[in-house]
Amino acid sequence: MNKQQVRNEIRKRKALLNDARRQAAADKLYALLTSTPAYRAASCVMLYASLPDEVPTLRLLIEERSRRTFVLPRVIGPEDMELCLYTGPDDLHSGAFQIPEPQGHVFHDYHHIDLILVPGMAFDHSGNRLGRGKGYYDRFLQHPEFAHTPKWGVCYDFQMLEQLPSEPHDIRMQRVLCC
Repeated sequence: MNKQQVRNEIRKRKALLNDARRQAAADKLYALLTSTPAYRAASCVMLYASLPDEVPTLRLLIEERSRRTFVLPRVIGPEDMELCLYTGPDDLHSGAFQIPEPQGHVFHDYHHIDLILVPGMAFDHSGNRLGRGKGYYDRFLQHPEFAHTPKWGVCYDFQMLEQLPSEPHDIRMQRVLCC
């Protein structure tokens, strides 16, 4: 399958998600992360504010905010995004592509980020990630200060595939958390 065919297939699977499955995934993500030494040691985490078809992250943002700093992406143009400090649920507003985005201060201290958690349409066992097709994360994660920062994908178990088509510019994940 090519990238677009994979996206179409995953969209069909996501359409079958219900609230109970989303809640179970959110709970599993929370349990997985909070039991991981790399996450527990992280003082600053780049996370995403989840769309309805992504593994929910709101519980992490609410329950873990007092333990670490979260920075979230915000789309700022047709090809670029920036990071902003997350200050609380009231800070999120619908942005580009209806993605919940923070309105807080722009965050430029990339070298302070200890862990990056990334959504995707699909992942494979080699760490390849297939996004929604616009390339925002692949371009952003190429920043030299992220070269040694662990990048972990987050997905539902049905989004983990045996093999994905990939290109040289695609950023690989060091780990994928299936929920």
